[in-house]
Order: sequence, then C-alpha cells, then structure tokens
Amino acid sequence: GWVESSIAALGGCDVFVHNTSGKPARKLEGWMNNFNVDLMSLVCGVDAAKGALVDGGGVVISIGTTAVVEHFASGSGSYSALKAAVTNWTLGQAQVLGAQGVRCNVVQPGPIFVEGGDWDMIKQNMGAFFEATEAAHPGKAMGQPEDVAWTVAFLASDRARHINGVNLTVDGGFLKRVNW
Repeated sequence: GWVESSIAALGGCDVFVHNTSGKPARKLEGWMNNFNVDLMSLVCGVDAAKGALVDGGGVVISIGTTAVVEHFASGSGSYSALKAAVTNWTLGQAQVLGAQGVRCNVVQPGPIFVEGGDWDMIKQNMGAFFEATEAAHPGKAMGQPEDVAWTVAFLASDRARHINGVNLTVDGGFLKRVNW
C-alpha cells in the first residue's frame, strides 16, 4: 500500500531501491522474519511499482552484500542466504522486466562504516575483529555510506542506461576473488 500511495502522490516511480534487512537471525525461528523483510518486501514492492516502472523505463536497484559470495562471519547465515536470494531475484528480473524497458541491478557493498551502525558497534565491542577487517582492505579503511549512495545514483542515472543485470561490488577490494 505504501508503494502504491507513494506512486500516486509523486505521480510515478522512476527508481525503486530495495534497501531492507532483518539482520542476521541467530535462531531458526528468526529466518521467517528475514524472509519477509529481506526478500518478500522486494518482490511485493516491485510488483506494486511495476506498472509505473514499465511506463517510464524505470530502474530497480537492490542493495545486496559481499557476504553472499564469500563466507564472512559466523551467525550470518540467514542474512547471507536471503541477500543471495535478493541478488538472484533482482538479476533474474533484468531479463523479465528488462524486456519491458526496466533495468535491474544489485549494489553489493562490503563492510561500510556508519556512525551508530553495525560496524561502529563492532568497533566499540570487538576491537580486534574490527581492526582485522579494516586491515584486510587494500586501502586499510572501510567504505563510507556515500560510496554506496554514489553507486546507486550512477546506476539510477541515464549514464548507466546500458547496464542491466549487474551485481556491482562496492568494497574497496575487500573480497579476494577474481570475476570472469
């Protein structure tokens, strides 16, 4: 309902950015909440916005995580698994909605430091882990929220008009893999 009322109030929808997370479920019963928050909010939100997106040649951008391609921390199973589902679904829509003029991409951040956020809490409570994670970055520093925001703004812009079905990593070289 919120998506539909927003489209009515704003006169359309050019860009749909899915940026939700139920955080990692530590127990199995928490997985259903993560399923609904992380994945089903995307599926239902895009379904509600689809007509407006198709009418205007819109863009869908999902925020993923590098935790879907490389094991990161114990206890993040639900987070990683459901963000992998978000990535797979979004990139699949690049074919389905792409045929209707809607570009669909994923922005996959690595560790991003946000004041008051998860990494700030880790820094305060698990200093050695935080320092080791920062040291694993080639530039020895975590990303900032602006790094992700600028990437989203680029993918939403006409400058990215021929980019569809991409999972774009924003991690400063944190992942140790080679993409072909």
